[in-house]
Amino acid sequence: MLIAIVTEGYPPDPGGVATSAARIAKALTAAGCQVIVVTYDTSGETDFAAPLSTSRDGEVTVLRIGPLKLGGKGLDASGLARQRAILRRRFVDTAVAALTEAGTRPALIFSMYVLNAGFLATFLAARLDVPHVVGVRGGDIGRNLYDPALLYATGFVLERADAICCVNGHLRRVMLEAFPALADKTTIIGNGCAAPSAPDRAASRPRIMNASGWTDDALVLCFNGAFREKKGAFEIVDAMRRLEEQDSRARLLLVGSIPGGLEEAAIGDSVAGLVERGMCHRTGDIARKEVPEWLAGSDVLLLPSLDDGMANALLEGMQAGLCPLVSQIFADVVPEGSDEIIIPQPTGAKIADKVAWLERNRPLVSMLGEAARQRSLDLTPELEAANYLELFERVAAPGGRARAV
Repeated sequence: MLIAIVTEGYPPDPGGVATSAARIAKALTAAGCQVIVVTYDTSGETDFAAPLSTSRDGEVTVLRIGPLKLGGKGLDASGLARQRAILRRRFVDTAVAALTEAGTRPALIFSMYVLNAGFLATFLAARLDVPHVVGVRGGDIGRNLYDPALLYATGFVLERADAICCVNGHLRRVMLEAFPALADKTTIIGNGCAAPSAPDRAASRPRIMNASGWTDDALVLCFNGAFREKKGAFEIVDAMRRLEEQDSRARLLLVGSIPGGLEEAAIGDSVAGLVERGMCHRTGDIARKEVPEWLAGSDVLLLPSLDDGMANALLEGMQAGLCPLVSQIFADVVPEGSDEIIIPQPTGAKIADKVAWLERNRPLVSMLGEAARQRSLDLTPELEAANYLELFERVAAPGGRARAV
């Protein structure tokens, strides 16, 4: 089967969607499929005269289409909207030409993220007359439903899809609150995670202590990724203030950065204060290959997300043997019977209480971390790809586009 994956990013682009796109594409090729990835060119090297660049990532063909954005001095909101519309049309035109002229018309299109990838894939699938499976990954639902303009575009994509695949039960539930009629064509396929790189805790722990100035008796709470509002960033900061007042030995390791805008304005000074007082250490942006080296020396993977997909950061932390302390969103991933490490409706007070409980039960931290590591071994890219392929074959079969998932 020839599958076209439309995605906002693909390595070396950063971000969870790019990482997942590469993992799924490579696992599908290993399962015997042909895969063409259609994505944006963010390098600025493509232009209107030559909008397409083609490369290979192992057995995966990668089509990068640009230009992605032009800017424009003096453009008002109407002018910028018109410019974006033109670039989207050219993206679809270029993708159609590339897939048809090369004789590589796919059997099916899989888009990763409702907007923008799914929006463009809707038109691409219609032009090629092939089924379209929309992948719902995270912020494409949780944020878009509360913006009237984005809500319309989201509904436009989902209602026209032949099938919808959410990465967890939380996203399916939230999506169906807004679009209950889509239940019959919506399924769940969770993320896989690549084989662990066996990071060395004995080397990582001293690295964290030396960089932070902490002592080895600290309970290191690791947050991996962009420190965003939807990931529970505000609640984590509140929790760390409460733990500081309690003379807790818990410390926060931020592996990643604080985005600009809302987060920086709301908690930037508070995080800086925690760093100054020794309650927090920030690595800043680092290469993905360095992330496991920091994770391995931590004790707890802290991810009290308020709205999320299936975070790669959670799976990476579980692989490293960290005890997950997470919101209810991730209850279908953590080991069964781990209610003590699940936080319903996270608040700073609830997070602080859970951390204090873990401090009082330090031997359990390692036990829960090992249980999480074992659970992560079941979540393989091969299983993820097999689940996608089963869905794709069903949708692409004769009459499959009219059948419920």
